[in-house]
Parts: sequence; structure tokens; C-alpha cells
Amino acid sequence: MQKPRFKLTVALRLLRKHSYLTEVGWFEAYKAHLPVDAAGQPIPMIAYPCFELLKRRVRSEMAVFEYGSGNSTLWWAARCKKVVTVEHDASWYGRLADRIPPNVTALHVPVDASGAYCRKVLDYRGAFDIVMIDGMDRERVACAKNGLEALTPAGVMVWDDSERERYREGFEFLHARGFRRIPFVGMSPNTITVKETSVFYRPGNVLDL
Repeated sequence: MQKPRFKLTVALRLLRKHSYLTEVGWFEAYKAHLPVDAAGQPIPMIAYPCFELLKRRVRSEMAVFEYGSGNSTLWWAARCKKVVTVEHDASWYGRLADRIPPNVTALHVPVDASGAYCRKVLDYRGAFDIVMIDGMDRERVACAKNGLEALTPAGVMVWDDSERERYREGFEFLHARGFRRIPFVGMSPNTITVKETSVFYRPGNVLDL
């Protein structure tokens, strides 16, 4: 009779070889402590169901603005014509600076009383197909309110960690201006818990929602 420990070891090996988590690269990401896919390539650290949507519908002519830099920046850059990314953490910005391709504008903007961080997106009014709300937690509502001004008429907003109740003011702001919301719930790279990433969109949007 097989011992329980042996059965568990076999089950884990089968899970790693023949599972959804293997297909999306979760084991690789967990091992690397970075958001990567099964081939070790950089991806955003958002809920996998939302990532699957973006993989299928993001197009090369799109322009993206993101709050919060990292592997997501490299992923957007490989698929879109233009990326502007704003990072508040100087050390993290430094780690990314020498990896970005020519179609990325990376900006280090500290979070301080001036409000420059959340207002930076206003330098690009009407310029982006997608605005990604991530980055500094306490600034995300303000970033979303300002980010609305940077969207094209067909633009969408992708809001990570949208399960957090403290963002409700921002959600209601967008709803009052005609946006609908699709919450995508699931695991994400390099995490063992379930999270939510939401897409806010209006009719006739660039993702055909």
C-alpha cells in the first residue's frame, strides 16, 4: 500500500506537468520571484484571466500609460507602439532603466505633497488607448481620476488589485462617467492567493468589450 506522502508527491508532480498553472507559467514565476510566463518572459502581475484577455486583444498600434513599472512595462513594450510608465520608487526605477526599449518613456516621479505623481498623466491628454492603474496604493484613486483625461474616446482603464474596498471612490467616479466594469478574478504570477484586476470600458472601446 502506497504511503500518503508518496501519493502526495506523485500528485504534485502530475499537477506541475499537466495543469493550468504550468501552462500559464505560475511555477516559473514563483521560482523566479518575478512575473514571467512559462518561457520565462516578462508579463504583468495581474490576475491571469485579465491577462488572457489582454493577450488576445492588445494590438500593435496601441499606446499605453501605466502607473507602476516592471515586467509589465516590458510586456506592453513588446506589443504596443508606445508606452509611458511612471514609477515612484527610485531604486526600482533604476533597475528597470537599462532594460527598456526605445518605444518606452520611463519616468521617475516621487510621491509627495505636490501631487506631481498622480497628475503626471495629465501631460498626455487624449493620448492613450489603455491607462493601467497600479503603482502607489494610496494614489490610485487620484491616478484614475486624472487618467480619464489621458484616454482616447475608445480607451479603457485596467485597474489592478480592484478587490480593495478603499478604491470604491475611484470606481464610482468612473461609473458616473459612463464606464462599465468587468472584474477578472484568479491567481496571478508569483502569488499564492486570489486577486482581482478590473477593466473599465465604454461602448465602442479598443478591446471590443
